[in-house]
Amino acid sequence: MSNKKLEIERSLLGNISETLIALYGKYEIDESQEDKPDAAIMVLRDNSRIGIEITSVDRQEDLAYFNEDKIAKPIIEEQIERYQKDGAYSNTTLKKKVINLGKDYISKGVEPKRKKFSSYKENGDFDEIIILAFSDFLDVNTPEFIHFHKVWTNYLLTQSSFPFNRVIFHSVQSGKSELVYDINKQATSKPKISEDIEHTEERVIGGFTPFGITVSYKQMFDQEEKIKPKSKSKKSRKTRS
Repeated sequence: MSNKKLEIERSLLGNISETLIALYGKYEIDESQEDKPDAAIMVLRDNSRIGIEITSVDRQEDLAYFNEDKIAKPIIEEQIERYQKDGAYSNTTLKKKVINLGKDYISKGVEPKRKKFSSYKENGDFDEIIILAFSDFLDVNTPEFIHFHKVWTNYLLTQSSFPFNRVIFHSVQSGKSELVYDINKQATSKPKISEDIEHTEERVIGGFTPFGITVSYKQMFDQEEKIKPKSKSKKSRKTRS
């Protein structure tokens, strides 16, 4: 395992400490557990060992688009050079995209981990195995998440007999976490809120903006982007195994 991957996973694990304590009480991280699954904690009150698989639920193409800087970097460098030379600048929109956050955004994102559960259970000494799912785009800190994404995730994972004991969802945006699935507290009925409600995230990245200059987010999103998303026929997910 790379040091960078381990550092990211340990950081994410630290970010959900309040949620873990609420579920299990005080615990210690088992530093020896780094893969298959990605982490583990030892619960102090009963010495139980909880395996934790960590995965992003975001689509690979969305992450790749916003994280790419090979094309964006020269554009920004040129803007900075021009500003330093004659003070000229423009509110350029480098990238923009509308991310569809449907009812199955989380459940579809964790589904690929199903096939790993049996081997983790058979080969590891775990009392429970849970998933830490995270997203750069879906935010916990919204009414839609609580009343739409959370209830639909629990229902869909219940319907599919998802084998992991729990799924904790973490929002990179807000730093907040929420338990979205518990195998012992499964959904008993279909959510009343419509599954056809459209939820999206409008994400935009601008170019160089001088210090002290205010930029309108709406104005940036209304502009045509310089770097367009690559078209892809088949959707995929970014997973961390």
